[in-house]
Amino acid sequence: MPTREDMDVQTKHSEPPELQHITTNIVPLSSILDKFAQFAYAELSHVLKMQPNDDDKKKKLLDLLVYLRTQFTRLYVLTNWSHASAHDFNKFIDLLAWLREQSSHFGNLIWSTKSLNQSLLSAKLPNPDLITAMEVLSNGRPTLPTHNFIETRISPQKVLQTLRDLNVVLSMKYALVDDLPEEFTDYDIKDGRIYVYTKDYQFQISALDESTPFFMIDFELSFGKFEKAKNLIRVCNEALRSFQFVNLKRILTNYTMAMKLYLIHQKLNELKTVKHTYSPEKFQITVHYWVNSFVFKYSRLEIGLNKNNEIIYRWFKQGQLAQTFEQVDHIDMFLRDIYHKHSTSILSQIEDLMVNKSLLQINELTGIFYFKNPTPALNMALKKLNVDDFKNINENLQAIRTDLKFTEISSVLSVTGWIPNDLIKLPQVELSKLYNGVRQEPHRLVRFYTRKEWAQNWFLIFVIDTKIRTFIGNIRSVLGQWTLNAPSEVCINSFDYKSSKDVINQVSKKIMTHLISQELTGTNYHVVSHDSIVVETESFVKIPNASKVVMLMFRIDPTNKNNIVVNLKGKLNKIITLDDFIVDSNGVFQIFETIDFKRANILTNIMSKLTKLAKVIELVDYLQKRDMELVSVQLDQVVFKYGDNVCTLKENFDLELPKENPHNICLSSIRRFLVTNGVDDVFKYLMKSNVLISKLNDMSNQAQVDNVSSWNVDKLRYEIISKNATYFSVLYYSNKFKPRHGFSMNIEIKNGALDSFVYLISIDKEDLDANLKRELTSQGNLFKNRASTIKYLVPLSDGIVCDDSGLNYVLDQLHSMVLDIYNVG
Repeated sequence: MPTREDMDVQTKHSEPPELQHITTNIVPLSSILDKFAQFAYAELSHVLKMQPNDDDKKKKLLDLLVYLRTQFTRLYVLTNWSHASAHDFNKFIDLLAWLREQSSHFGNLIWSTKSLNQSLLSAKLPNPDLITAMEVLSNGRPTLPTHNFIETRISPQKVLQTLRDLNVVLSMKYALVDDLPEEFTDYDIKDGRIYVYTKDYQFQISALDESTPFFMIDFELSFGKFEKAKNLIRVCNEALRSFQFVNLKRILTNYTMAMKLYLIHQKLNELKTVKHTYSPEKFQITVHYWVNSFVFKYSRLEIGLNKNNEIIYRWFKQGQLAQTFEQVDHIDMFLRDIYHKHSTSILSQIEDLMVNKSLLQINELTGIFYFKNPTPALNMALKKLNVDDFKNINENLQAIRTDLKFTEISSVLSVTGWIPNDLIKLPQVELSKLYNGVRQEPHRLVRFYTRKEWAQNWFLIFVIDTKIRTFIGNIRSVLGQWTLNAPSEVCINSFDYKSSKDVINQVSKKIMTHLISQELTGTNYHVVSHDSIVVETESFVKIPNASKVVMLMFRIDPTNKNNIVVNLKGKLNKIITLDDFIVDSNGVFQIFETIDFKRANILTNIMSKLTKLAKVIELVDYLQKRDMELVSVQLDQVVFKYGDNVCTLKENFDLELPKENPHNICLSSIRRFLVTNGVDDVFKYLMKSNVLISKLNDMSNQAQVDNVSSWNVDKLRYEIISKNATYFSVLYYSNKFKPRHGFSMNIEIKNGALDSFVYLISIDKEDLDANLKRELTSQGNLFKNRASTIKYLVPLSDGIVCDDSGLNYVLDQLHSMVLDIYNVG
């Protein structure tokens, strides 16, 4: 038999066992090279076949070649490495696998040892019981428990005595407790127990003797019967074992408060109008009421404990702490009281609860607003009140009142001829003009109305926010952009069927005031009221002998609403009488004009009449100063007499003469003279030239008789020619004159002394007869035989000058001599 030394020597010379060669999950290098070669060939074939054009093919092929070169380089490195180190590397893999296997075996041995240790616990011998061994040695038998199988005979006296002794021990022991809470000072000691009474609960404790700790026997809550917690007495005894009555109080107080909160939780489960969250670990219940109300959804009641471990109720209105309550008897009644207080406080914050004779109220169970005696429109408006922030309640109510009021206004507008326009979209910049740059209120709603009789582009604008504001303005669209011009606020106190007519008149007059003001641009005027304007005549139409101002008043024509009646009222300082213009005894005159509302120019006709009146007043004043007799005075014409002749001066200084007026012979020349020289010179001309014109008319009439009295073609004929208002010719002509027109006797009016006229009379024939030529000098009979009544007669080298006294004499003599000398008839 080999010895131990032999076995050790044999062990030293023996070879270690071969390691198991690992082939799992190891891929030969040849397979890798083969598969990658196949992959490279497939990718090259795919690239060469599938690319659509040469550029893409070249780029794709280049990218693939770069990638394959990188991979082949790696395989090359791996191949070279395998030639030198692959054998050793395989050994490392086998060794690593063997070491992991050994590690697994050691772990299994450890867990098996632990399991064996646990399974042999029951086979372990107990410690020696020396006490029992002494009893057996001394008494011959051990003292074993009877487990109530052996009845003990104890007398009642013994029991009572034992209880009395135990009561004394408990009294002394309880009195010596150092940290006894004040709540545990109400107690009784009887029947070997200490009965402790508090406000919320009572419990019983006892002890075996003076050296053992207290232990709890029973515990009861004073506010209801509950199944006792399984671990409560055990936890309390752990506190009593170390005489920690403070911890006992804390445990019992927490348990009591938890049970109270649980009772409240159970009662809240029965209520359908609230939702609550019970958190026992936090000793807190959060009650959310009015959960269906968006406005007051953050209202809640938090039930929890204060610092003294007493239940308190904290009331939060809209997230803000409102009040704290400490004593609540019935949670359902308390919640109803909260509902009432909250709804009352809400309504008290609203300035006015009445909307269109309907009273706003709040449902105390749901927290939702409602109206008493509502209308369908009010029910639709409730949605806004029940979803918007409560701080906006007064503005929202005012907006509802405004909406209802505007609804009433819209119904009135629709039946009283107002035309809505929904196409107008004024930008905010234009709307700011309605506030005159002072109040930039965000508008909520804007509505535009017009009337068919109004001027184009004028609108009544309703801006509806917390109240209704009314404006008028001229609104135009320029290149797609709406613009507002001439905005003006209109104060409308009421808008109903009864007052609609007054509103139309008021707004129409506002528009008229603006239109007239635009026409009065450049003049001095003052708007007295909504239907009257005072204008200074100096800057408007200057009227001679009149007051410095005129009053413009306007109103809607009661017979035709499409027309505006404009009345201009003024006063003349000097009274005149006109046939077609009324001036009363005080000099007050009025001009009434009925104008289509849509007409662009309102004052055109009135200004024209005023201009005519100014000219007529000036003309009449001029005529009266010259003592001319006024036959008829009208705005567009003045008929007057100069001498025995009548003349009519019409508008624009158009002169007209009756047929019997001798000045008709030169009427066209007089009109031209009027234009160039003015009225003053024309009147002077008409009065001073009357003798000449009468004579020329007589000669003209006689020429018509003489020219047809003989049929001799060589007879000297004549006619009167008016070359202009101051130059006339008596044209003589006959067939024997070459050229046929003959010659002329010319009469030219010249200004003489003392604002009088003199007349230059000449004959323009070159081969004038010697006798006729002599008559034009002082040697002729014309000058020698003049009558004594002729005041002024002056011969010149080429004619003769005379005044009115000698005009007829000179013309008659010269005309007779011409006819005698040159007439062959």
